[in-house]
Amino acid sequence: MNFCSIIIPFQNSSLTIKKCLNSAINQTGIVDYDIILINDYSVDNSSEIIKKIIKKKTNCRMLYSTKRTVGPGHARNIGIKDSKSEYLFFLDSDDFLRTDALINIKKANKKKVDLICCNYNVLDKVGNLKKKSRFDLSLYLLRKKIIIKNFFSLSIIPQVISNLISRRLVSNNKIKFNNGYFEDIYFFFKVLFFLLTNFLAFFKLVK
Repeated sequence: MNFCSIIIPFQNSSLTIKKCLNSAINQTGIVDYDIILINDYSVDNSSEIIKKIIKKKTNCRMLYSTKRTVGPGHARNIGIKDSKSEYLFFLDSDDFLRTDALINIKKANKKKVDLICCNYNVLDKVGNLKKKSRFDLSLYLLRKKIIIKNFFSLSIIPQVISNLISRRLVSNNKIKFNNGYFEDIYFFFKVLFFLLTNFLAFFKLVK
């Protein structure tokens, strides 16, 4: 079984998908993982760019959304259903990973926990640093009830990117994304609610 599946929904992402996908492919260290790309009714040449990159990559595959919806939720659900890995890692098509991201996460995950929260940087369109780190990482060291309370007070960032999530946790509790915008919020709340163990790890995910 692979360590994780990197799930990347895309829609008209021709300007960013090459950098995003290459960052996922070019991970260093010994980590078994696959990359699941979901074409969410993209009408630009994103698919052609992806097909050229993954042509000879046995750990990459492209799937297709089965219905038109608002937001990436439906596409992400397709990726979840297709994954057979231990963990899920959601990556947006305009994000990219450090080359040592997965190996650092794997090394940190010695206890096989259900959630690993990772740090990230935010850059603007020309590459200037806008945000150096997440503000909520230390809050995950608190008790579960306090974490949930902080979630409702908006002290916890309700997003799935930059978090490694146990597929078992998602599958056993039938956690799915809703359609529409801000689909991360309800999904991530349910992850926290059903969470049995948590761990804190740090690396840089650039958005």
